[in-house]
Amino acid sequence: MDIPIIAAHLDKHNKKSLSSKVPAILRDNTYFANVPFGPKKIKYALDFFPNSYEKHRGKVGSIYYPNIEELVS
Repeated sequence: MDIPIIAAHLDKHNKKSLSSKVPAILRDNTYFANVPFGPKKIKYALDFFPNSYEKHRGKVGSIYYPNIEELVS
């Protein structure tokens, strides 16, 4: 599918090391956003990831927002 995917994980913190826990179907086949679970964090990804997806269409991997805690507070 050629749609932006936002994966919300249950860890409260946003660590790049969590990417190893992403299902292989996402990790190996698409470009997606990986964010901690939380309404403000998911809304942030919904607001900003679609534009990034358009720029990186066809790539594989995830975008991760290292300072999402600061961005949504």
